[in-house]
Amino acid sequence: MRQRLVLCFVLLLSVVMSAEETELYWDDGEFYGAVSETGCWAVEFEKPSEEGSLTQVGLFTWAVWRERGFDGELRVYSSSGGAPGQLLDSRACEAAGEGYWQWVDVAVEVPTQYFYVAWYDGENAFYLGRDVAASGHSWHRPVGGDWGQTDAYGDLMLRCRWDDNPIGVTGGSWGAVKALYR
Repeated sequence: MRQRLVLCFVLLLSVVMSAEETELYWDDGEFYGAVSETGCWAVEFEKPSEEGSLTQVGLFTWAVWRERGFDGELRVYSSSGGAPGQLLDSRACEAAGEGYWQWVDVAVEVPTQYFYVAWYDGENAFYLGRDVAASGHSWHRPVGGDWGQTDAYGDLMLRCRWDDNPIGVTGGSWGAVKALYR
């Protein structure tokens, strides 16, 4: 019985640890400057697989945030007509320090092939990190305005993490674990 229990634990642990988490981004990871206009800023991503969901969204913080304080929301939008559409999730975010990635846990099942990770600060200008090269995936919606694609600031430093197997157990592997108890 003890051998079966140990084998079951080892098998279950290997199944849970086999989850495929992927970090999605367009920026090159090198901070070049910051955007200081108000509104909502977003980066477009494509789902890496039909299975899974978003597990985290993040943005790069800049030193001035800590000094002046800031509040805002990390958001996830579906795609509608090639632009950000329905708001799927929104999480408050606070500064953790200078030059850090801020990550917020989410559990979002994305219904469309494309989706957007966004930072919303309303009418409080903030300093969102950006790199120098533009890839055509950045969007901006000014307060009271409409979404528009922009390359004016390079790639915005907004990222997300996608897990192909967020609960850690695949359909076929759970049957193998249950079979050990027969």
